[in-house]
Amino acid sequence: MAQARPEDIEYVSRLKFASVFQYVTAHSTEDVAGDNYFHCISQRYLVTGDEIQVVCLAEDKSWTKGVFEVVSADTHNTLIEQIVPWRTGGPKKKSRGKPKAVASEKVA
Repeated sequence: MAQARPEDIEYVSRLKFASVFQYVTAHSTEDVAGDNYFHCISQRYLVTGDEIQVVCLAEDKSWTKGVFEVVSADTHNTLIEQIVPWRTGGPKKKSRGKPKAVASEKVA
C-alpha cells in the first residue's frame, strides 16, 4: 500500500479555521484516494478541516489534480474526503504526419 511522503508536502496558506497544503506525487489517483494514504504525515502536519491540493504526476509529464479535506485524523486512521473532482492536463500531444491541406479560394 502506497503512503504519502513528508518531503512531498508543501504548506500553502493558513485560513481562518484550517490550512491548505499542496502534495505532489508520482503515485496514482487510486493510491491517493485509498485508505490511510496521508496517515504517516497527518500526525505531524494535518488536522481536521485542512485542505490538501493533490497533484499526481505521470511519466509522460501529464498531471491529474484533485482537492481533499481531512475529515478526521487520530493515531490510527486519517480520513479524507474528495471535495473537488480529479481533472487532468499536461503537454499537448503533437500530431504526426503531414498537415492537412487547406482548400484554396477561387477568385472570380
